[in-house]
Amino acid sequence: MITAVPDVPVRITVVGAAGKFGREIMRRLKPVEGVEIVAAIDLFGAGERCRDVISHRAPDLVIEDKTGASLDRLRPDVLVDVSNHGAAAQHALSAIKRGIPFVIGASGLSSDDLQEIEFKSREAKVPGIYCPVLSIGAVLMIRFSEMTARYLPQVEIIEMQSTQEKMPTGLLSQQTAEMIAKGRREGKHAVNDSETAGKCEQHCGVKIHAVRLQGLHAHQRVLFSGRGETFVLQHDSLDYTSYLDGLRLAIFNVASLDSFVVGLENLMFEEGRRTTVGV
Repeated sequence: MITAVPDVPVRITVVGAAGKFGREIMRRLKPVEGVEIVAAIDLFGAGERCRDVISHRAPDLVIEDKTGASLDRLRPDVLVDVSNHGAAAQHALSAIKRGIPFVIGASGLSSDDLQEIEFKSREAKVPGIYCPVLSIGAVLMIRFSEMTARYLPQVEIIEMQSTQEKMPTGLLSQQTAEMIAKGRREGKHAVNDSETAGKCEQHCGVKIHAVRLQGLHAHQRVLFSGRGETFVLQHDSLDYTSYLDGLRLAIFNVASLDSFVVGLENLMFEEGRRTTVGV
């Protein structure tokens, strides 16, 4: 796995360049960090210069609105999609068709979309990665939660996000709950609802308390309890820049993958790789 800055920057096309996360990518990822942005794709601001629409710190590029045509003309090393779940699958398929490795940073893709991408990727032998969680700290929290649940199965999650988040529970808390359930199974623990008393949503048998406040971005605490002790994992994502290091990790390493995989953990850990089934 490559974590250091490569000698030659990876040439990327950014789809969703004018979105909230896309703007941070355009402002902050530079050749000195191992990434060269060669194209910006977005319907918003198409035909205008990135420095006029996004930021004066963005590359001096014109925003385009045709992904396929841009890929054909520039042949980037990697396609990075941070647009939205409704369009990301088609952009990935467009990259596969052209033999270009891809990174999907947009969340919310359906199982059907992921299975189609996996099939096309395997058929064309083009690697790709879907990273619904891009924060390295958040991925570590999920892994540590699974490990802890083997020994401390009593647990509840408190997730805190901005009022702009409309889902009852967020993606990170759901994935954390899924891995806690896996850890409980590995530890051969069964936990009854009567053992905890909080009023909240449940996912995979784990209670999730959701807080929505205007000044928050994305925060999560996982509270474990055993006999005479508690253990707390906490992660705070303060803004969209918290996803940049995970994105760079994916960009640097996607071309070395054998196929399409789901989750940044595939680049961080040797074991426990996830498939697209049931995502």
